[in-house]
Amino acid sequence: YFIQDEWKFAPKWTVTPGIRVDHHSSFGTHTSPSISLGYDVNERQMCMLRIKSTS
Repeated sequence: YFIQDEWKFAPKWTVTPGIRVDHHSSFGTHTSPSISLGYDVNERQMCMLRIKSTS
């Protein structure tokens, strides 16, 4: 399962939180949160900072 949302909190800034849940019969359940921060440099470019947890 994967859920994410996008929130534009200022004219050029966007934050995108998300969470992924994986289940494997041998390894169990693992939850992976993530968050991205984006800045619109112009109409064609966006700078992104992305942080996420992996197994």
